[in-house]
Amino acid sequence: NSINDPPGNLSALGTLTMPMGFSLPLFSFPSPPSVTPGTTNIRVRRSNSPMTLPPGDYGEVRVSREVILYLEGGTYNLASFRVGIRGQVLANSTTTINVAGKVRFFGRVNFSPTEPTMSGRCLVLNTAWDKTVSLGRFDDVRAVVNAPAGYLRLGLLGSFIGNFTGAKVSVGRCTLVQALL
Repeated sequence: NSINDPPGNLSALGTLTMPMGFSLPLFSFPSPPSVTPGTTNIRVRRSNSPMTLPPGDYGEVRVSREVILYLEGGTYNLASFRVGIRGQVLANSTTTINVAGKVRFFGRVNFSPTEPTMSGRCLVLNTAWDKTVSLGRFDDVRAVVNAPAGYLRLGLLGSFIGNFTGAKVSVGRCTLVQALL
């Protein structure tokens, strides 16, 4: 709205049109969810993969490397959520995951609906975590991810199709970020 140039060396070219024709903010920023997780920890290993998890309240949910976790659909309240290298978390129907603590995908993770014809809007991940929410390198994510209090990091060389919201968002080198159609 103002420019301070005591030496007088600054020149502005073009025209300034006020008002802009729209008001800010363009959309409402989500608030961090209030999450009450359960106490039952879930660990998906090769010995019990693939596993199908019904909706509910859980403690720490860990998906080991190269295993599959199917989510039946509904609402999941988790204490923390970690997915190992080449792990898959697939939603069979409309799913909302609310996480109170740490969220970390380690790399080459597939986080999406099971059917390619299902919209990524059918899978929503909300976190109250106020630190780094890390989606790893080479990850394939087709979902809505909200980390309004945290730093959302989309790993390099990944494919992220959806809506990604954070107090701060960084996108890795050679990464595809695309809005849902």
